[in-house]
Amino acid sequence: PKHVNGGGGGGSMISEHDIASDNSSVINQAYQVLKDSVKRASYILNYYYNCNVLSEDSGTHKNINIAMEIFELNERHEELLEMVIDDTSNSDGDGDGDGDKNSHVLIEMGLFLNELLEMKNTIENDFHRILTSLQCKNKNSSSSSSSSNNDNDNDNHNDNEDKVVVMELSELAVRLQYVCTLYTKLASDIYNISQQK
Repeated sequence: PKHVNGGGGGGSMISEHDIASDNSSVINQAYQVLKDSVKRASYILNYYYNCNVLSEDSGTHKNINIAMEIFELNERHEELLEMVIDDTSNSDGDGDGDGDKNSHVLIEMGLFLNELLEMKNTIENDFHRILTSLQCKNKNSSSSSSSSNNDNDNDNHNDNEDKVVVMELSELAVRLQYVCTLYTKLASDIYNISQQK
């Protein structure tokens, strides 16, 4: 048993068994996250990008596809970075330069960068399309407001439609934020790798 002083004069005894049990619990929780691809994706996105797509507050907790899409993009980026040959760690003195060895990786990164740009443009177009249709709907509903017994039913239906549209916009915003962030990182990686000599 170890004596832990709580700062107030009286200490408490914590056994090695309690410490081992707490550590075992943490390890078990980590294992559960690692073995579940959705939990793993959510953890990585939250930890590295402060992007918790599965939280109740984000509004996208029901759309696992977004989490998986972002996770797969992140994994692809990491795989490309692992393929890079570091000039300082692999210098064999033969003078052939590792810049040529990284040219294949730079090409792959460039192709991926182009895919991200196309994704960004598609997401922005979808975002704009939804906003435009929402603005048109709001103009039409305000110009054709008439009183009838069905007004409450129409209002409830419109509220539900608006919630769906807001959810779609929220999901697009999360995707756009991540794609833009990854695009910037990848462009920076390409520049830094191409400058290695």
